[in-house]
Amino acid sequence: MAALIKNNIRGNIINLASGKPIKIRKVVEKIIGQGKEEFGKIPFSTGESVTLYVDSSKAERLLVWKPAVTLSQGVLKTVKRYQKK
Repeated sequence: MAALIKNNIRGNIINLASGKPIKIRKVVEKIIGQGKEEFGKIPFSTGESVTLYVDSSKAERLLVWKPAVTLSQGVLKTVKRYQKK
């Protein structure tokens, strides 16, 4: 919401994240939970990244923002919200 009222950030791309690297597999496992993932079924492409790292320092600087929930908490909240729809 802060981004909507600050004119100095109009047009900027701002990443929101913990700033800690995480393997894509871990993100998928958190989203799927107890479901059955099928890693390795499709081979990796050359140069494909297996780790996510998002730099949220611009959000911290421009919006005075810091993460308030963990990835696990955020995934759980998101899943619950979509289950209500």
